[in-house]
Amino acid sequence: IDNANFKEAKIGISVSDSPNLQELGIGKEMFKDLTIELSRHILKANGRMIYGGNLDKDGFTTLFRDLSYQYGQKEKADSNVEYFDNYLSWPLYNNVTTSVRAKFLNSRINLIDATPGDKVHNSEYGDYIKPTTLELRLKYASSLTSMRKQMIESSVARIIVGGKVSGFSGYMAGVVEEFKLSVENSHPVFVVGGFGGAAQMITQLLEGHITSKDFLNKALEDPKYKELYEWCELNGEYIHYEVLDTFNFDILNNGLSEEENIRLLHSVDIMEIV
Repeated sequence: IDNANFKEAKIGISVSDSPNLQELGIGKEMFKDLTIELSRHILKANGRMIYGGNLDKDGFTTLFRDLSYQYGQKEKADSNVEYFDNYLSWPLYNNVTTSVRAKFLNSRINLIDATPGDKVHNSEYGDYIKPTTLELRLKYASSLTSMRKQMIESSVARIIVGGKVSGFSGYMAGVVEEFKLSVENSHPVFVVGGFGGAAQMITQLLEGHITSKDFLNKALEDPKYKELYEWCELNGEYIHYEVLDTFNFDILNNGLSEEENIRLLHSVDIMEIV
């Protein structure tokens, strides 16, 4: 890894807090350390990182901003050098000030406003609203999918860590949808399942212990998502969970053997994972 050179290749990382860290005996700091070490090594190897997330002060984009400034290997005097592309979905970017954008750019992070989803009218593109109704939640969900498609098409590989499995805003849990889209784009995918969450369920799926119905049932525990899912079913706008059942180790396409992938799927040793 010390001799690696990714030649500015764009490496995507799908990461969000894992809901079952505590039951796995893993602290939040260890989860954060894993994210830092993965990112640090990619930046040291001259890679560029891709992430889709909001700008919460305790979120991963803020963590990546600090890392980008600290570990970027190119000349920091060159203001044109960037190390991260952070995609924002509609309408979140309409709530980001010019000052905040400048602070991220100063830390070498490029904030990219993704195309709104197909449920959003042109007249609403500049609006900032909260998903307080089913209609607005559908706009949010379609915009998250639009953002993820755009983000993944711009990258060449993806790392999967943690992630919600219920209580999310999209058509699918974010990490799960990004995993699915990466596979459909034939990208190399590296799944780190030992830290729980969606990545752990993807591990169980690949090993044949669960099916797509388990992902759906977990999602349906949230009444708001159940309402959205049922609307999609009634209106012929199906959310195709069943495609997950076609996935196996071959679709990871990452150059690791099945034995090596199994180690990666289950390891909680940060340097082994790196």
